[in-house]
Amino acid sequence: MNSSPLAVPVLLEGQPPTDEVLDASPKLNYQVATPGYFEAMKIPLRAGRLFTGQDTADVPRVALVSESTARRLWPGQNAVGRRLLIPHFSRDPVTGWRTVVGVVGDVRYRGIHEVQLDVYDPALQASLPADNIVISRAISSPGAITPAAFDAAIRLLEGSMEKRSQDRGGIVDAHGTRGQESRHC
Repeated sequence: MNSSPLAVPVLLEGQPPTDEVLDASPKLNYQVATPGYFEAMKIPLRAGRLFTGQDTADVPRVALVSESTARRLWPGQNAVGRRLLIPHFSRDPVTGWRTVVGVVGDVRYRGIHEVQLDVYDPALQASLPADNIVISRAISSPGAITPAAFDAAIRLLEGSMEKRSQDRGGIVDAHGTRGQESRHC
């Protein structure tokens, strides 16, 4: 699962929290992701680790950054272990900082030539709720697993979500029926 991006400035450990520093800061696409999202989307891990179910609200905050973000924020250095603050959500010096635990491949979701600067929060630590978008990969026809996948997602998310899937053959609804786009809440 991941969320729609939100462009946010970032403060790096050691930088003064001034408006001038924030104005000069690159804007990062803030996204929320769950464990398994990067594997499902085949976004490669370049360094460190991915999110796990242990990345909860009860432990220190963590983040993943894209390769381009790591190069931009910490040129020539390893991003894993670095800390960043997203003042848009919190300027608290104790709880607002995130430690980068991994670097993932760049995603070109807004255009083939346009690389974004991405930062990801784990869903259980997220500053914003996720959009409840569930992504799964199937070896067989997606229609064969769609009902079970939606049932599992509903139990997991405990809320309403748009129930539809799409494969190369078109839209498949929550009952595995191919046809017109179908939305259920």
